[in-house]
Amino acid sequence: MKLPKQAVPPSLTKRAAALDAALTAGDAAAGARAWLMELMQRDGPSIVRLLWRTLGNQQDVLDAYQEMFCRLLAADRASGRPPFRKYAYQVALNIAIDMRRRRQVQRHHFEPMARQRQPGPLMSQTPRPSYVELMDLLRAAVDALPNRLREVVILRDLGEMSYKDVGEILGLTIGTARVYRRDAIVQLSQMLRELKDL
Repeated sequence: MKLPKQAVPPSLTKRAAALDAALTAGDAAAGARAWLMELMQRDGPSIVRLLWRTLGNQQDVLDAYQEMFCRLLAADRASGRPPFRKYAYQVALNIAIDMRRRRQVQRHHFEPMARQRQPGPLMSQTPRPSYVELMDLLRAAVDALPNRLREVVILRDLGEMSYKDVGEILGLTIGTARVYRRDAIVQLSQMLRELKDL
């Protein structure tokens, strides 16, 4: 299943680069966090793309990106050695999943209140779902997958990573990553088919 491409807005890329510079400004001069600069240069755009496709909201992406680097710096201070690439992607993935869960809980809390509104003349027609609504539906289906399947789909399809990179980040073989993705696509297909029938 080929997921629709959702281009990262240029303004988001520029703001993420500015965030990179701000996060490393003090340390770059001293050379104390060279690993952080290397990670940002090598994997920053890929991580932003992964977060964008997972979250779909510019402010959430920036918040998650900043939170990821704060956690990496805290882990560096606690352990005395820099975190590895695998850990950085896992942290970004966990932050994105947590943000999606929080948003889902908030939506669940406020949805009953929205249903209580009486439809006016303009609200009585059933509009076609928009692209944003369809992407939210797809993201919700991905959120419902078991953890390992969700992680593989997010990294492979939303993050556009190779099976080799997915396996490296999640500690899986390439074959296992392929099998997990196939299982995830089958489950997503079933979930979306059931939603269509409702």
